[in-house]
Amino acid sequence: MKRSAPGFLQYDMHTIARKFPRAVEAMDRLIEENFQSDFFVPASHVDAEAEARIERVLRGQVVISGKSGEGSGDSVQAEESPLM
Repeated sequence: MKRSAPGFLQYDMHTIARKFPRAVEAMDRLIEENFQSDFFVPASHVDAEAEARIERVLRGQVVISGKSGEGSGDSVQAEESPLM
């Protein structure tokens, strides 16, 4: 089956960069504008938030009420939700 792609998509990136440098520049500008929007954050922020969430899960305080051996009265509750 023959590949069918319109416009620039019919070429590989090397050919596009060689034949259509303005298209590559426009793509780079678009990517830069997207990363400057509020919807994108640096990977370091994502990593820091993930690390903080893991720490809350690992170090969360657990409250156990009731005495062992009592069937229906035992409960375990976290004081703070680790994912919020």
